[in-house]
Amino acid sequence: MKQLLPFLFLALVSLGPLIAQEHSDAEAIAYLERLNAKSADYQTLAFDFELRIRNTASALDLSQKGSVKMKGNRFFMEMGEVVLIAEEEALYTIRPKDCEAIINDRQEEEFGQNLLHLFSIDIDQHLHRLVEETTLDGKAVVIIQSFPKHVEKSSYVSITWTIDRDTMEPYLLSIRGRDGTLQDYNIQNLVVNPPLADSLFKFVSSAFPCMEEIVDLREN
Repeated sequence: MKQLLPFLFLALVSLGPLIAQEHSDAEAIAYLERLNAKSADYQTLAFDFELRIRNTASALDLSQKGSVKMKGNRFFMEMGEVVLIAEEEALYTIRPKDCEAIINDRQEEEFGQNLLHLFSIDIDQHLHRLVEETTLDGKAVVIIQSFPKHVEKSSYVSITWTIDRDTMEPYLLSIRGRDGTLQDYNIQNLVVNPPLADSLFKFVSSAFPCMEEIVDLREN
């Protein structure tokens, strides 16, 4: 688990950029506009996920299941033996079994630190290609690849979206980092706009009675 977290919550490092087309497919843009429009109505979200991280060059292949509750850009995540609480400006990584917590500044431009990136995309900052419309696991889906226009400034070189065409919600995402690492997300049991208390997204040390060490790595 300690191996998994850096790949999920830190920026990915470098491989030469993939060759992307110079112009976006109009159909791909139309689908992504619908995806963005749908996500604009999300006030809160709750979902389960399966995450697989792999890199053939380094023989890396890790899998983890988890659950997330989100409100705006804040989230509460449980993944294995780790709890993550993202407040507005701080990210808490809590290991209740080890009685420890680490606090970092949130870097929301990094993919893993703002989970809203799983449900929308800055269309103008990417080139997009419609791969296919097909059926997967009994769902009618569309598969789209997105490439950042300024890959040298990005932590990833491509995102492959598999979107449920009936709900216009992401079903699978595959994010290729600049070192060739793939992060594959399978989003399950998505509930839109459930009631979630603000207190869920606030770290309170008394909620973890055994907490012996809190390491604050924030710059300020």
